[in-house]
Amino acid sequence: MYIIKVSDSYKGDVEPGETIEVKQIGGETETTVYIVVGSVKLEKNKKHVMFLFTYENTPPGLLNPIQSTYYAITDSSVNKELLSINTNNDLTLTI
Repeated sequence: MYIIKVSDSYKGDVEPGETIEVKQIGGETETTVYIVVGSVKLEKNKKHVMFLFTYENTPPGLLNPIQSTYYAITDSSVNKELLSINTNNDLTLTI
């Protein structure tokens, strides 16, 4: 589980400045470690663009482990180029 401070929201009812919890599949208990192939950890103190899904009464989660999280590789006031944090995803987004 990650605690994320929202800076922008492109869709949904979360406002900039709000803090949300985001779940990601995987993790560990006292007796089991659950590893999802292709899943990567979010980097602290880095801005990410995430595609999330929600169900009632649960925190939002990443849409999928490969194509749902990007970080900015350019910081322009006009366009931002975004690169996937997962090396198995070769898509680059521009917003």
